[in-house]
This record gives sequence, structure tokens and C-alpha cells, in this order.
Amino acid sequence: MLAPGQQLAVSHVAFLFSDLKGSTRLYEGLGDAPAYSRVSRHFDFIRQAVSRGGGGIVKTMGDGVMCAFYRLDDALGTAIRLQQEVTAWCREQDIEPPLVLKVGVHHGPAIAMTANDNLDYFGRTVNLAARVADQSRGGDVVVLRDVLAQADPSIARASGITAEPFITRLRGLDEDQHLVRLTCGASRTARA
Repeated sequence: MLAPGQQLAVSHVAFLFSDLKGSTRLYEGLGDAPAYSRVSRHFDFIRQAVSRGGGGIVKTMGDGVMCAFYRLDDALGTAIRLQQEVTAWCREQDIEPPLVLKVGVHHGPAIAMTANDNLDYFGRTVNLAARVADQSRGGDVVVLRDVLAQADPSIARASGITAEPFITRLRGLDEDQHLVRLTCGASRTARA
């Protein structure tokens, strides 16, 4: 933990942003307490997967989660495992219909500092990671094409994963960005 007010430049950190698709409908359909129970359990699911992948949760934002990893491969592998495992986990938890995750991964330099007594990260990489995650439709993992090229190729070539390149303008950026949507076989039906 850094002392309050201290900042540390980190040359490489990988971020995984996750958000629940359709959470407003979840709250409207179930009511606050039952819906939050599902959201809270989903935080535990993500926390366990991220920990197994070598990362940690930085913070939750509504029903979204920001996670940090030392290695890009760990973040990307964890993101794919989240999508591959969420439907089965929901069945085990008697959550019907299953929750649908929107996930994005990015990495690069960031500023680390203590905010509200917790380690947090700031800067262009964090902002870009959030914008990349905004491009997720649910049931997929979105990453910039250049970032995916830096990852271990076997992660994206795993059995059952399809890669769909696309170009879009991310909010707050002036130029089109080249992204890739990774969809896992088990999560393809989650987009409906």
C-alpha cells in the first residue's frame, strides 16, 4: 500500500473490466434484495476466478468490477475462463436465467496510488480498458488487436474460441480503434 498522496508509475499492468449485462432488468424483475443477492454472489465468483488467475480486484463500480494483473496473459486467460464458466456457475447457484458478463482486457502503463485507503490505478490505460469493455456484447471478451498480438497466441487459439476483428471509435478517442471480439463456445448463446 502506498502512503496517501504518493504515486507510483507502473510500466506494465493488465486490467480486466467486467460488467453485468441487463442488470437494470434484473433489479426491475426481481426487486432490490433478490437482485443484489445475485450481484453479490457474482462478485465472489469473479473474485475467486481473478485470484486463481494471479490478479486482484481493485474495486467494484455498481455491478462492474475492475481487476489488475501483473501479466497480460493472466488477465486474458482469466477473462476467457470467466466467460467459459459463468453459465455452469449460475446453474450451481440456482440463478436462472444465467448472468451474462461483458468483459474487456487492456494493458500498459498506469499510475498507482492509494485512494480511499485502497490501491487504485489511473491514467490512459485504465480509461482505455474501460472503453474496450464497453464494446462487449456479453458472453465475449473484447481486446485491442495490438494488445491481443502481445499475448501468448495459444490463449486465443484455444478450442472453441472464435475471434471477430472489428473497427470502432471508442468514446473520448479521436481515431478508430482495431479490436477483436473473442467468443467462447460455451458463451455464444449468452448474447441472445
